[in-house]
Amino acid sequence: IGISDCELLSPEEAQKRCPIMSVDGVLGAMWADREGYIDTTGTVQAYASAARKKGAEYYEEVKVDSLEQLTDGWIVKTDKGNIKCEHVVNAAGLWAKQVGRMAGIELPVSPLKHHYLITDSIPEVASSDFEMPMTVDLEGFTYMRQDQNGVLVGIYGVMLLVSLNMWIPVIGLTKDIKQLSAPGKIAYLFLQSLLPTIPASFLAFGTEPLYSAYLEVENIFNVSVINDQTMAGLVLKLGGGLILWIFILITWMSWYKTEKTFDDVVRTSTND
Repeated sequence: IGISDCELLSPEEAQKRCPIMSVDGVLGAMWADREGYIDTTGTVQAYASAARKKGAEYYEEVKVDSLEQLTDGWIVKTDKGNIKCEHVVNAAGLWAKQVGRMAGIELPVSPLKHHYLITDSIPEVASSDFEMPMTVDLEGFTYMRQDQNGVLVGIYGVMLLVSLNMWIPVIGLTKDIKQLSAPGKIAYLFLQSLLPTIPASFLAFGTEPLYSAYLEVENIFNVSVINDQTMAGLVLKLGGGLILWIFILITWMSWYKTEKTFDDVVRTSTND
């Protein structure tokens, strides 16, 4: 496809280039010479300095409130005044979607918070005569790069975001995404309370470890793997179900109160 600095690797070749990488279940990898990491703050300052030398101007601590399109350009409205220009380049990074909306454009980008952890010194990394390459697991939504004699591992909270999406019909988010009606919320939450039954059953009533990896983990609290699975299944079904039923009860009581108030108002109006 015309990309000369990328190549496909076998699991064995991938492990040679990143010796601390496990290739269990790996079918292959892609190597890209262009990939890497940068000092973001230093890079931005370098671009700004180079732009200023070429005659550009930039202003810090200035908030863009809106954009107004003219026949011959744009007016950028900020909290420090307006700037008229011929073109507007959206380089807002995490806020690119919001800036796009100022121009009536819905960009398919969203900021995503994630966590990362830094390990202690790893002997294989410390003794290596080359830097471990940045490694990305697309299915696991994780990435890794060397940090001194250990590694930095970034983990995207995709599952958390997916779980939060479940509550959108209940709480709503914007004017465009409205909440369900009270009966709709009750029915929706009731169905959600049924969904964990299947995975919870596998955990609570399983007679064998669901995942073989459980057997390789150190037993910290002297709880057997089967008992740990059983407790996980109970927490998943009973704990999660309890939360959902609390919301169902709160929704029903609020709905009842609203309907009763409406009936009282209608009854009073009829009597008058």
